[in-house]
Amino acid sequence: MDVLAGWAGRTVVVVAFLTPGISLQPVVAPLALDRTQRGVVRLDVPGLPVALRRATFIEAGWVPGREGEGLSVVQGGARVDVFLDGAA
Repeated sequence: MDVLAGWAGRTVVVVAFLTPGISLQPVVAPLALDRTQRGVVRLDVPGLPVALRRATFIEAGWVPGREGEGLSVVQGGARVDVFLDGAA
């Protein structure tokens, strides 16, 4: 979450995967984080409600080949990739 907090305000590409190989439409927008709810970090991007919950968090790491500019978060059965704009 510290990486995402450091990217707040910057334009990112967010890709939410429902299952391997199936994703929602990628969204390009300035990254805003909402941490008002305890144990939940919401990525506030238009048209893509993503809530990262501590209780169902599995892992996070750099997207291979995109270290420092592409973060993959596995949450329950879903995965969300966040790339700095121009890096995806």
